[in-house]
Amino acid sequence: MKALILTFGTRGDIDPFAALAQRLAEAGHDAVLAAPEAHRSVVSEPAGFSPMGTEMDEIVRAGMAGLKGPAQALTLARRMTGAMRASLQEQWDAAQEFEPTLIVGRRSGVVGSTSSVSARGRCRCAARPPTPSRPASSTW
Repeated sequence: MKALILTFGTRGDIDPFAALAQRLAEAGHDAVLAAPEAHRSVVSEPAGFSPMGTEMDEIVRAGMAGLKGPAQALTLARRMTGAMRASLQEQWDAAQEFEPTLIVGRRSGVVGSTSSVSARGRCRCAARPPTPSRPASSTW
């Protein structure tokens, strides 16, 4: 199995997915965590890392701390739009390079799997991913 794990946020958001990538890799699967560059250090061999959302992460960290009113919020939102586009492109590029059979995302759970691979061998993502039947746990 080749798992691409996409996540964004603080260490509390990213660490559980880094642990998942690590455990999958230790079990013999190819696993890559795609996250902002600032979180590269949370991933260790044999799991891989692909930078994604770094610009957006930097904007959020710098912009939110000094936000003072609606005008600044609008400016921040405009900058975020471009950063979001860049992040989506980085996610697409990581998927094209790695060619995963499973894609896991932070908000949506499993969004693609080997059961949804097209005739051309490409992973199709579900329009609405299934909801997990039990709450996520930090214990893997």
